[in-house]
Amino acid sequence: MKRNVMTLALTVLMLAGPAVPALLAQDAKPFLGDWQGPISIAGMEIEISLHFTLNAEKKIAGTIDVPAQGATGLVLGEIKIEGKTISFTIPDAPGGASMKGTLEDDGKIIKGTVSQSGLEGTFTVTKT
Repeated sequence: MKRNVMTLALTVLMLAGPAVPALLAQDAKPFLGDWQGPISIAGMEIEISLHFTLNAEKKIAGTIDVPAQGATGLVLGEIKIEGKTISFTIPDAPGGASMKGTLEDDGKIIKGTVSQSGLEGTFTVTKT
């Protein structure tokens, strides 16, 4: 009997789900909002804006704007947060792109790397 109760309890916890989005929302909190700054890649510097929000499921979602290229609202994919590190892809970027950055201790700057079409670069964005 004890074993069946334990199995039932574990099944209920796995199916419940709401605790997982709440945890993700908490982890996402430092990254939420608007960020601006340059990407440096292939000898060029291009201004970008990143926008992170929580979607209806309380999971982090985001978009990127690259005004110099006429790109606005490109949806970010595969957003992952591990401690102070955030990584994501930009599926609609030509050749695909990915970014990975670390939130500095002041919580106002993310610095990291960008990869697109075999090229590697860096970025620094500041919370606005």
